[in-house]
Amino acid sequence: MIKLKENASWVKEKPLITQIDSAESHDIVKGFEIDGNHDNNSEIGNGKGYYNLIYFVYSKNIYVHDMYMHDSHGDGLKVSRSSNIKFYNNTVYKPGHDALYVTNSLKVKAWNNNITCRNSGLRIYNTNHVKFHNNIISSNGGGGAGIEVQKFNPPVTMEVQKSNPTITMNDIEICNNLLYETHAAGVRITGYGSEYPKSAAKDVYIHHNKFYKTGTNGGAAWAGGIVLNGFQSTLIENNLFDGCYGAAIAHKKVTEEFSAPGSGYTTIVKNNIIVNTQPSRTAGKGYAVFNNLSTNHSFILKNNFLSNNSGGNYMYESSTSDFEFDPGFVEKVSNNESMKEYFPWREAISAGP
Repeated sequence: MIKLKENASWVKEKPLITQIDSAESHDIVKGFEIDGNHDNNSEIGNGKGYYNLIYFVYSKNIYVHDMYMHDSHGDGLKVSRSSNIKFYNNTVYKPGHDALYVTNSLKVKAWNNNITCRNSGLRIYNTNHVKFHNNIISSNGGGGAGIEVQKFNPPVTMEVQKSNPTITMNDIEICNNLLYETHAAGVRITGYGSEYPKSAAKDVYIHHNKFYKTGTNGGAAWAGGIVLNGFQSTLIENNLFDGCYGAAIAHKKVTEEFSAPGSGYTTIVKNNIIVNTQPSRTAGKGYAVFNNLSTNHSFILKNNFLSNNSGGNYMYESSTSDFEFDPGFVEKVSNNESMKEYFPWREAISAGP
């Protein structure tokens, strides 16, 4: 086990584990515990760049697996300007920032992780060729999104352009994850900054995930199941949304800073089950689909199965091909042997550890 000492007072961006130099071609961390000793280093705040557990930059072939990482002020694994990152079979409990945070990189896979968030569980920023699958992600009374995808295109005149190279984001898949009781959105996708072509942020594929009571923070306008803006042709299909807060699927911006440039963004939503959506103080009255950016974003809705959504099925959107079931739909299918594969996790979550 590695444990950060009490009152460490390390400088910003100094991690517990890093590479020897930037020429490393293989970085493997596996099979032990890292304790960030959060409560005994109270002089700094969470997510400020202090005490990241593992940090690699300008590296290739990063494998972090079978780890127990917990109680930190920073990220579990932070990676920048690197390629071929694999993050799997880890348990990450209450990191101060993200469990996995990857920026300006290529080829990322994360699977079979069990994550309890303080901020996001899995997060990419200006990164492409990504697959997140078969993870379990929740919050413990705080945090942000379970999975976060960010595209930022700074103005050419900004100095930050030099450190934020433009990376096309058109190969991102999110599938077979269980996201439950996240503080904000289960999945948040946002493109913002100066205008970029639609081809630079498109074709995110979200399928066969289960969203259960995501968006528990009543004060978060970006609570819900999937909240997105600024990406073209996102395909959301064959997911189950059960008891999400505010809206199961929504076009929204979080603040003016995160506004999508231009217009004409389309999201495709088909063959999903959306049930029991609940009201939220700021995120919505419990809609299945909420288009809060109807002037520059639109949905294509096909063959979704809807039931018992407290605010109604649509706000600022409509469909002629979705199916509505009676309010007892979930109870009926969850007790049907042929459909139990969709719902066994509900009882396990309610029972607790």
